[in-house]
Amino acid sequence: MQHRNSLPISKNKIRVPHRRKKWVSRPRLIDALHDDLERQLLLVVAPAGYGKTTLLVDMAHNSELPVCWLSLDPLDKEPQRFLNYFVFAIAEKYPEFGKDTFAVLRDMKSFERDGEQILVTLTNEIEDKIHEHFVFILDDFQLVGDTLIIRQLLARLLQLAGENFHLILSSRNLPDFPDMPRLIVKDLVGGLSHEALAFTAQEVQHLFAQNEHSPLSDPDAQDLVRETEGWIAAIQLSGAKPSDVSNVDPLRSTRELFDFFGKEVLARQPQDVQRFLLLTSFFDDFDVALCEEVLSPLLEDEKLDWSALFTAVQTENLFSVLVDERGRWMRYHHLFQHFLKSKLRYDEPVLTWHIQQNLAHVYERREAWEDALHLYDQLEDRKNFSRLLSQVGPLFIRGGRILTLASWLERLPIEIIYAQPALLSLQGVVYATQGDTTKAIEFFSLAEEKQRALPKQADWALTLVRRA
Repeated sequence: MQHRNSLPISKNKIRVPHRRKKWVSRPRLIDALHDDLERQLLLVVAPAGYGKTTLLVDMAHNSELPVCWLSLDPLDKEPQRFLNYFVFAIAEKYPEFGKDTFAVLRDMKSFERDGEQILVTLTNEIEDKIHEHFVFILDDFQLVGDTLIIRQLLARLLQLAGENFHLILSSRNLPDFPDMPRLIVKDLVGGLSHEALAFTAQEVQHLFAQNEHSPLSDPDAQDLVRETEGWIAAIQLSGAKPSDVSNVDPLRSTRELFDFFGKEVLARQPQDVQRFLLLTSFFDDFDVALCEEVLSPLLEDEKLDWSALFTAVQTENLFSVLVDERGRWMRYHHLFQHFLKSKLRYDEPVLTWHIQQNLAHVYERREAWEDALHLYDQLEDRKNFSRLLSQVGPLFIRGGRILTLASWLERLPIEIIYAQPALLSLQGVVYATQGDTTKAIEFFSLAEEKQRALPKQADWALTLVRRA
C-alpha cells in the first residue's frame, strides 16, 4: 500500500491479525474489556506468552464496535513514523479520515512546536468524520514505550479525544505516561494484568478438549494450573503433564525463558522445522515467497520445502501469529524470535550476516526503504546505508517526513555526511526545515561545490534549487 504522501505503508501492521481456529475464546476476559470501555485507556499488561495478542484479536473479531489496529515494531520508535501509522490505521477503517491530519504531518517542523497542532487536528478530525464509538488497539507497546515523545503524544491525545475514542494498549510492562496519575485518580484507566490473563483450570480443560480432543480431569487441570501459574505458553507445551513443565517463571530472567524455548519448543521439533525456524528468525512479517527469495540463494545444498514448513509452523502454533486474513503472512512472537535470532547468530554468524544482507536487498527491491535502512544500520554497513539514504531521502522530503529523515541522518558519523554531497544536501534540507538558515546554506554550499564537477548534473541542479 502506498501512503498518501508516497512512502510505503504495510497493510499487515494496520489490520487485525487472523484468528486461528485453535485459539480458545475467553469470554470472561472479553466481557471484562468491554465493561471497561467506558474508561479512556485500557492496559493489557503481562509478560511474554500470556496470550495478550490472542485475546485482543479474539475481541476485535467479536466486537460490536469497529476496531482499528496497529501492530508495533522497533522502527515505530521514530515518532513521525509512529504518528503516520497511527493515522493510517484509523484511515484503514474509515477511508474518509486522515486528509487534514496528514497535511499537518507533512508540514511539521518539530514535535515541540507542532505536536499540539497535530493532536488537535487529529482529534478534531475524529470528531468530524467518525460519528460512532470505536476502539483503537496498539499491540506490543513495549517496543516503543521507552520513547518519551510517544508517551507524551498519547497522554495528550487522551486529554483531547472525545468520548467515542477508546484506546487499548498491550504491553509486557506498565507504560509510564506523564499524565498517568491524573488518569488513575479520575478512574479513567482499566484493563487486565497477568493475574487476570492466567488460565483457569476450566479454561485449560476447554483448551485440551478443543485442540487435543481429549478430556482433562479436574485434578489434572488444577495441577497444571498450579505448576504453570496459568502461563499459557508452558501449558500448551506441557502435553497436559505437570511433570513436563520446565521450571521457569515468566516474570524472571530472559536466560530462563531462552532455556525454556530451547528445551521445550525448539528441541521438540523435527530437524527441518528447527532449521526453518532459525533461518526465518530475522524476518518480521514474512510469507513463502520471501523465504524463497532471501534464503534459497544461500542454501543451494539444502532442499527445504518452504511452503510445507511454513504450513507446519502455522499448524503447530509455534509462537507464531498470522497477520492477514488469508493466512499467507506470519510473524513470530517477539521473545521467541529474539531467542531464535540469538541462537542462529551464535551458531552460524557468517550465514546470519548473509541472510540479513539478502533480506535488506529484497526490502530494497520491494521498496520497503525503512526496513532496509534498519538492517544496514544493524549490520553497521555504512556504505549501503548511506547509498540508500541518498537515494530515498527525497522521498522522505516529498512525503513530509523531514523529522524521520533527520533521525536516519543522525545514525551516520558526520565525516560520512561531509564526504557525500547527496547527504550534505539532505542535511541542508533538515536544517532549513528547522529554521537554521545559516547551517542550511553552509551544507548546501558544500554539496553544490562537490556536485558541480560530477557527471550527474540533476543532483547539482536540485541542490541549487534547495539553496535558492
